[in-house]
Amino acid sequence: MAGKYPRYVSERKGGLFYQRDYPISMHVYKKQYSRTLKLKTNNYTDSELQQAITTATQAYELSLKMMQNSSLENYTEAELEKAAAEYIRKLGYKAGELADDESGLDDQLIEVDDIIDAGRTRQLTVEEEVAVRAYRAISQAEAKKSMMLSQVWPEYVAKKRLDLTTREGINKQRKWDRIFACIGEQKLTSPRTLDAIHVGIDKYWTERREAGVKVQTVRRSYAEVVAALNYANTRHRLNWVIKPDSEGGETDEETQKAVLDMNEQIALAKHCLADRDTPAVSACIIFMMQSGAMVSEITRLNIDEVLAELDAGIPQISIGKDNKTRVKTKERRRVAPIVLGVDYLRQHIGEAIELCNELDQSSVSRQISKKIRQVTGNNAYTAHCLRHTLMALSDIADANYKHMAAIGGWKGGKEVISPMMLQYGADGLSTAEGFIAVTNTSRKVLAKLLEAVEVDRGNVVSITANS
Repeated sequence: MAGKYPRYVSERKGGLFYQRDYPISMHVYKKQYSRTLKLKTNNYTDSELQQAITTATQAYELSLKMMQNSSLENYTEAELEKAAAEYIRKLGYKAGELADDESGLDDQLIEVDDIIDAGRTRQLTVEEEVAVRAYRAISQAEAKKSMMLSQVWPEYVAKKRLDLTTREGINKQRKWDRIFACIGEQKLTSPRTLDAIHVGIDKYWTERREAGVKVQTVRRSYAEVVAALNYANTRHRLNWVIKPDSEGGETDEETQKAVLDMNEQIALAKHCLADRDTPAVSACIIFMMQSGAMVSEITRLNIDEVLAELDAGIPQISIGKDNKTRVKTKERRRVAPIVLGVDYLRQHIGEAIELCNELDQSSVSRQISKKIRQVTGNNAYTAHCLRHTLMALSDIADANYKHMAAIGGWKGGKEVISPMMLQYGADGLSTAEGFIAVTNTSRKVLAKLLEAVEVDRGNVVSITANS
């Protein structure tokens, strides 16, 4: 049988056990650590065995630490809870088991009353603290409902019905994992937990800022984690007041938003409309230049719906038309008239949508930024600059702000294209006076760009609205 099981694992009476010697220096206290892995021989998966070994190894290491260091200050809340659980396991009890009948408590636990009394005049040793926690866990009914901080996020995910299999859900999970790692495991009802949360968020803030992440980006990254903590606070009546103060009023230095000049815009549009090597990226850019769309918004487009909209009397693309589609703000639900590169988008917008769904948003944004920089020669430009550029063009053209707000999803656009109008459908909007006016404004704003590209139409596809 030797070598059949991983190190420290052996078979005993039809089950698997974890058995490991303590260092020789500890043999004066105890020679060996042993516990069942709660797995039957030949009735387990590799992952179950590895998880059981990991749990046993952590318990062994904590046991060894307790032999070497009895100062309570050197233990985290999570370690104390694990030690108490191990203590209960060795005694053969379960948490809350004797909540209704304390007469079954062994003599080993009855002496805890003396320890509790001693704790009023001195700090308990770690062994005493563990014994007290074990006693309370066995004898108090509320121990059955004891929660740890790690359980907060699954509760929040269930409440908000977050899909952690999507790219967005995966990103949310990563943010929780990263901030939770800074906080550390805590017992939810411990008086030390709130301080640990604030210290952990401070640590996360410092790490991200030192990595060069902008203030607003860091704030956004922990906003949902704080929301999850506040949900737990309300649900479990914890009386927390979570106010991350690590920011200290810190703000990013005010920077002028970069916009492409007209020559750069013309060069970029001509390049993209002639692009046959990376049409998915170029289609993203052509669409973004006239709609102010973001990569995240392209990701949520439906290919069949978009192709049908591009064949309407006025070619258009709706963003967030379905109320089930998530948008950054309610203003971002909009329909953008397509006046530039209609034929090119008909051919390649499907590839653009597929690219945005195959890769994460950051990767697509980097590809777009790379192309903009290659064409313009300006390494300061990013994908987001296209949205700023559209707004700048509207200012230069003294365009109707409400019309441009309807196109770009800024505040005020709903006064022109109402949520009711968004439901008209592509054919309905094509004959609606409001949308016709918005389309004309789009042509006015992009007039120089359209004229320049039209001159070059011998080398690129038509950019007219009804091409």
